[in-house]
Amino acid sequence: MRESLQGLIDLTEFSEQDRFVLQKSADRTGGWADEYVAMFYDTLFGYPPTEALFKEGERPQREATIRNWYLQVVAGGCDDSFWSAQWQIGQLHIDRKIQNSYMLGMMHRTQQFFLDKCLATFDQEEALSIFEAFKRVTDVAAGIIAEGYHTPYAVLKVGA
Repeated sequence: MRESLQGLIDLTEFSEQDRFVLQKSADRTGGWADEYVAMFYDTLFGYPPTEALFKEGERPQREATIRNWYLQVVAGGCDDSFWSAQWQIGQLHIDRKIQNSYMLGMMHRTQQFFLDKCLATFDQEEALSIFEAFKRVTDVAAGIIAEGYHTPYAVLKVGA
């Protein structure tokens, strides 16, 4: 995972400056968590192929998980433990047979939500700076999750 992570960081140009930008705006962007969580799970539960991936009554637990993820991202909490957790999230996606197309589609919606909120809240230059930092983090996270599908673990699970 370490080599894949470094490649993603290098190619997206994710940096400590991105963490700083996110930390600086976290008081405002963190306030969007409830709206983000509702958008995220309303989308998943409103689309039959993804709704079918959930167990009855599971939504509150999943909402808490995505809220924590969002708050960690917007706080710039992208340290080694965060990246390791993204790898584990990928393994959970494999266990649940979640297609990368669903994960990438939802990452797109996550990024679009965040961009729209930034543009509505900050002046354009600051909005784009904050969004670009968020996009780099979420692109790396999506890449790590997707990369997990190419591991021997995934081959065994998906092939089963």
